[in-house]
Amino acid sequence: MVFSTPAPSMLPIHVHWAHAVNSQASLASALAQDQAIEADILLNSDNIPVMAHPPAIDSDLTLRAFLAQVEPGVGVVKLDFKSDAAFQQALPLLRDLSLPLKSRLWINADILLGSNAEEPKFSAPHFVAEAIRLRVGKLSLGWTTSKHSTEYTPAMVREMLHLLSEYDSSTAATFPIKASLVRGSWEALKALYANPAFGMTLWLNEALSEGDLNTEDEILKAAVMKYGKNQWARVASLLARKSAKQCKARWYEWLDPSIKKTEWSREEEEKLLHLAKLMPSQWRTIAPIVGRTAAQCMEHYEKLLDQAQSKGADGDEVAVEDPRRLRPGEIDPNPENKPARPDPIDMDEDEKEMLSEARARLANTKGKKAKRKAREKQLQEAKRLASLQKRRELKAAGITADKSKQMGNLRKKRKFIDYVKEIPFEKKAPAGFYDTSAERTSAVALDPKQTALYLNQLDGVHRDAEEKRARRDDAKRQKKLLSSALPQQIAAINKLNDPSSFIKRKALDLPAPLVTNDELGLLAKQGATDAAQAQLLALEHSAQTSTALVAVYDPLATPGGPTATPARAAYTPQMSVRETIMQEAANLAAMTRAPTPLLGGDNVELQQGTGYGGITPSRTPGPPSSVLRTPNSSLRTPMRDMLGINPEGGEGVDESKRAEKARLRAKAAALQGGFASLPAAEHEYEINLPDVAAADDDDDTTRVEDAGERDARMAREAAADADKARLRRSSVFQKQLPKPSTATSTVLNDDPAIQKALAALLVSDVGDVKKKRKRGQTATSSDAFTNDELTVARNLVALDAKLYGGAVLDVNEVWQTAQKHTKELAPGQLVDWDDISVDLRIQVLANEFAVLKDVEAKLAKKADKLEHKAGLLHGGYENVCAGYGTSLESTHQAWLHKSRELHAFSQLRLVEQLALPRRLESLGREVDLLQLREVELQKRYALLLEETEAATAET
Repeated sequence: MVFSTPAPSMLPIHVHWAHAVNSQASLASALAQDQAIEADILLNSDNIPVMAHPPAIDSDLTLRAFLAQVEPGVGVVKLDFKSDAAFQQALPLLRDLSLPLKSRLWINADILLGSNAEEPKFSAPHFVAEAIRLRVGKLSLGWTTSKHSTEYTPAMVREMLHLLSEYDSSTAATFPIKASLVRGSWEALKALYANPAFGMTLWLNEALSEGDLNTEDEILKAAVMKYGKNQWARVASLLARKSAKQCKARWYEWLDPSIKKTEWSREEEEKLLHLAKLMPSQWRTIAPIVGRTAAQCMEHYEKLLDQAQSKGADGDEVAVEDPRRLRPGEIDPNPENKPARPDPIDMDEDEKEMLSEARARLANTKGKKAKRKAREKQLQEAKRLASLQKRRELKAAGITADKSKQMGNLRKKRKFIDYVKEIPFEKKAPAGFYDTSAERTSAVALDPKQTALYLNQLDGVHRDAEEKRARRDDAKRQKKLLSSALPQQIAAINKLNDPSSFIKRKALDLPAPLVTNDELGLLAKQGATDAAQAQLLALEHSAQTSTALVAVYDPLATPGGPTATPARAAYTPQMSVRETIMQEAANLAAMTRAPTPLLGGDNVELQQGTGYGGITPSRTPGPPSSVLRTPNSSLRTPMRDMLGINPEGGEGVDESKRAEKARLRAKAAALQGGFASLPAAEHEYEINLPDVAAADDDDDTTRVEDAGERDARMAREAAADADKARLRRSSVFQKQLPKPSTATSTVLNDDPAIQKALAALLVSDVGDVKKKRKRGQTATSSDAFTNDELTVARNLVALDAKLYGGAVLDVNEVWQTAQKHTKELAPGQLVDWDDISVDLRIQVLANEFAVLKDVEAKLAKKADKLEHKAGLLHGGYENVCAGYGTSLESTHQAWLHKSRELHAFSQLRLVEQLALPRRLESLGREVDLLQLREVELQKRYALLLEETEAATAET
């Protein structure tokens, strides 16, 4: 089974292969099913390539016959060569293949070394070169693997890519990868997609994709019995294809005896749907409440949703393929909660090895630790016997060691008390007289009898003792009664022993009813028909006057009477169990498909379901007949006083609505008549109600004001109050004119009231307005008047000024004029600049200069403080900035130096490029001259050598 992935951006292509087609029968079956074929090739004993897989060495199908039979087909054919020798022998056959067969032929071999695997049997460069020359459809190049292989490392991938980089990049190649190792090796395998022509082939183990074997489950159970449910690493070491996490999941999802595997009941399904609505996706929390595992709850929940969605518009089941059913070749995502597969008759070698190892380990109840403990215990016993024998021999020879030293050694060595030679927990009594009260208390505490008595006092009287005493008192009472009132006691005993009291009462046997329920219903219908006919007859005889004077006394027309049918509370009829569960599942599926509520729109319309929309059930079960019925008096004849003939005593009797309204109108008329009979009033009283604005009906008084709106409203109110307070201050304060330090007598008026008011204004303006008023301090003059009063006063002042011809001056002009002509000669002494002498002018200027000097000194001091503070705050930044400036300057100088070098070497390169051809030409000429010179010298050497040989031969 394989998933072929041509590129990471494309979806994997699922292909079901006919694996190990190494015989004539398997080849015929594969060709009949039109599957992709995968076959193994090795050399037999006659050195002929045949279709076989190790350890087999021969087959009934040769490579030549195999290629002849697969040539007419259209499916992919993959040849997996097991040795380099088999590939070399198969090359002539592969070169002679037709072009269509070559286009769908894959050549596969494990040419590189994998993790924890044996050495490859191929020369990787030679195999790749020969396979590319064949021009087949695709190369399948892999690494050697074993059952102990753990991952594909980056070094393995780099070696493969380096091998293929020496050939054409358009060569199509795929790499067979074990699917179980992809997740842990994906970071390394991603590099295989560097070439668009490369892909991966993921091979799935059939045993892993189909679930656990029965043998594995039995081994897992035995391992849990030995190692417990915490040492999952040891448990997993017994299973070759399972990790510790998989073993734990298999136990807690299927093998645990406490798991419930029966069919789901109606109560469990309703509870599951209800909890899934309250706690969505919290399956670990829902599972113990329902009594199932989390996987069972989730799987059954999805099953219910699928069943609800598969229903058509008319409620009929629609044939829909189950998405949870595995198709051929797919991997089960949750194999832990599936039943075990039966064991195959012929197990693999790995499975047999796993079974034998597990049998040996589980049978070993005494491991290395137990053996070591037994060996140490035996060694200690041997040492003890040897020491004892040595002491006995010394004692027989008359040699004894010092007893005090021996006792000291024994005390050091042994960890227990020798009851023969010493008293345990001995406390020696002090010399002379001493107090023994503590000893008596401890002795009483150690006395078992005293302890039991103390416990009885704490526990009080036991129930059995109380019952025993009560039985004893009862026996005494019976004995006293027998002696004093013997006849009465005998009569009581006879009454208790009377057999009639023990006779079982028979059921009440009543005769059969003379009138059945159906007959009673017919009588009731007949009565209603007769009443209707009587009413029509009365109308025909024009008896409206007499009918109006006589009330209707028909028992059937009396609501609430003794014969009325008791009212029943309406209840929703219950649906069938399956419809209820399907409606609830459909509701949950609709809620799952619903868009986010942030987008707005209408909510999903839900059906009734199980009625568990919340904690309170939405369906009211059918109550008994007596519930919610108006209580009637069954022992009283109903009055039905329509005409008001009977007295008020009939208020408690059930009446019709019309009679009740008539009775209320009579009461109201009686009350009005009583008020009319009252005497006339002697005194009159008038009440003036305040004018209250009518409440706006549209105003929602129950609306809670938002915190932000409240803060904004309070800020606006505070600003309005501040503006009102500022308007209540004097004009000098409002226009922010300079405030005088003292008030001179020249500005005060002769009127005491004006003087008092002006003094208050001056104090208010001169004082610190930011300072809080102390408790008990009186308010300023501006606070003593309201805004309306101040407005009236200002209008009066303006009117008075207008009447008396006073001109209203511009404050700004007056202030500028005063500043230009008024100078301060001394603190608090103002003079006119035009009226003073030169000496006074010099003194005024000197005073102003001194004031400016003081201001300058204060500002300089403040500037020094600010500069010092700025230095503390920004000194570090300035140093860092200076360092960056130095670094920038050095970097700039280095850049200038490198730029000059680059320019110089560029010029040098241009010069060298211009001079290089001439230099090469001159060197070429020199080489030619040297070669000519060498040829001449070789010729001369040959001549000289011939002459020498000739001379030697002559001599």
